[in-house]
Amino acid sequence: METVSITLKNKINEIVLLDSFLDELSEKWEAVAKHTFNINLALEEAVTNVINYAYKDNNEHLIILDFSLEDSELKIKITDDGIEFNPLLKEDPNTELSLEERKIGGLGIFFVKKIMDNIEYERINNKNILTLIKKV
Repeated sequence: METVSITLKNKINEIVLLDSFLDELSEKWEAVAKHTFNINLALEEAVTNVINYAYKDNNEHLIILDFSLEDSELKIKITDDGIEFNPLLKEDPNTELSLEERKIGGLGIFFVKKIMDNIEYERINNKNILTLIKKV
């Protein structure tokens, strides 16, 4: 099993670095290539949520993404030191309602759940660890 990592700062412009990293990774790991668009969409949503909501201060924080590929399973572990938040506890939005009837927000996590095959959450040593798993 090979693991590669990228560390981002909690600044929204860092998302561009994630896009480039994922493009390079999809060239290196061919199995990932056909899923790059969806994986990128899920990661952008998850990391943007961390950047926008995880920190109560204006300090610089690091968000670590570890990618591992074993057999036909890509695991992406996102680690941050933000406030505790388990996205798996967030109720899915009712997509049957009209736009006017729906609550604002919550669609991003819903998309991540739909795109990825499995999601796990842990809180260890005051860190959020969100693991996204995709069969490739």
